[in-house]
Amino acid sequence: MVRFAACCKPAVGERIVGYVSRGRGIIVHRASCKNLPAIREFDERRVEVDWETAPGLTRRYHVTGKRVLDLFSEIENAVRKHGGRLVEGRLEDGAESLSGNFTMAYPSAEDARTAERNLKHVPSILKITRLD
Repeated sequence: MVRFAACCKPAVGERIVGYVSRGRGIIVHRASCKNLPAIREFDERRVEVDWETAPGLTRRYHVTGKRVLDLFSEIENAVRKHGGRLVEGRLEDGAESLSGNFTMAYPSAEDARTAERNLKHVPSILKITRLD
């Protein structure tokens, strides 16, 4: 179980560090997070973590979608036939919708463009914006 810290919101490519929390798994922070010194027993519970890397191109997105159980599955299915795969993602459950960020990896820029067109047709996605 791995979670991304809400205080510093680590993004793919940034230097990161993990912390084994009590009961919540590994919490991943930016290595430069200003809250790290305040975490009790951080030095004893620190673990080295790295981003999963893949050849090709990665892109980050912000998505707002309908409250469905498998939004990330729908997203990945829409891009899989173009070589895309979900690298990481996090959704927050709102009163009427889900929203959050995710990163996709693609073999090439052309595959990414085609896959992005497909993402706009996923029925559960209300709005999607590329962040980079």
